[in-house]
Amino acid sequence: KSSFLKFKQFINLKTILWNIYRIITHRQLKALRPVNLENKLNNVPSIYCKTIKKGKYSQYFHSENIQEIMNHQLDFILRFGFNIIRGEVLEVARYGVWSFHHDDEQKYRGVPSGFWEIYHGDPVTGSLLQRINDRLDGGVILRKGFFRTKSYSYGKNLNLILSESAHWPYQVCLDIKNGHTNYIDDSPSTTNAPIFRSPNNKQLLKYFCKLSWNILNKIIRRIFIDYIYNIGIIEKPIHYFL
Repeated sequence: KSSFLKFKQFINLKTILWNIYRIITHRQLKALRPVNLENKLNNVPSIYCKTIKKGKYSQYFHSENIQEIMNHQLDFILRFGFNIIRGEVLEVARYGVWSFHHDDEQKYRGVPSGFWEIYHGDPVTGSLLQRINDRLDGGVILRKGFFRTKSYSYGKNLNLILSESAHWPYQVCLDIKNGHTNYIDDSPSTTNAPIFRSPNNKQLLKYFCKLSWNILNKIIRRIFIDYIYNIGIIEKPIHYFL
């Protein structure tokens, strides 16, 4: 059933160009290459969880799975799969469930990550690690960063935000180990940003036009512009410049 739904989504005539482009691009990304961790994880207990789907995207864990997870007394859960998980599972671990959102949640919610910044000409692409709650992309922000948008390549832009944010859970773990955990219970992010979907064929063609111009612009700048940087020290407080 799952494979059939994926195939049905793939052959959607409105987004078929995007589906082809996405598959080709993702296969080339270093950040999305599978890594075999069987030797490192073969002694780690595993739980096969069943979920109940409510609405179009929300998933809730069965009560027996909740109890089984609680028995392990986890510090946190790092989400890699499922759709939008809600319910008791969000409170099972001591520090909650953590999840990546690869975009600035104040501007872009939904999918695909790293694409709409190029489409809209945004100079930076955001990424965050959040402690999720029942609100879509409205969790407690644990780490957030911004990266210069690689406007000439969707693949390189996506690879950048995936790679550079991968170490954030480790940084939060160090904070927990050192007792710096106040921000984990901060107020959730408040955002009313639009929820984006996969681009349709018309949008993707428009994107390719913008991408071609960005590539040409990059080539022209590389040929005719030389960047010179200077570093100096000024004895003034930071608010003097701000």
